[in-house]
Amino acid sequence: MGYGPLTSGLNILGAAMLILHVLALLDVIARPQAVFPAAEKQTKQLWLILLGVAVAWGVTPMLLTQSLVFNSVFNLIGIAGTVVALIYLLDVRPAVKAAGGRGPGRTSGPRGGW
Repeated sequence: MGYGPLTSGLNILGAAMLILHVLALLDVIARPQAVFPAAEKQTKQLWLILLGVAVAWGVTPMLLTQSLVFNSVFNLIGIAGTVVALIYLLDVRPAVKAAGGRGPGRTSGPRGGW
């Protein structure tokens, strides 16, 4: 298989989709479980499962080929994972943060840490 500009561009988009899935999954992991129902959003377990499947699906081609190859951008499960990640990052994450979900980058007091 030859690598032309189209193939390289699609590989870059596949990498961007995988990075988006990983960032969303890491943010879900960092949030406390109790804030999801407080923000009237789905449970933390559901988001972990959905985003975990998206990350696993995105990493599978790299594990099978043992090279830096990403899923096709036109892959239905990859697109669904990207939609789930975008819903989490654009809708759920702000609501969870507003409900008191401490996450990365937040200090412990009004003036910071120690």
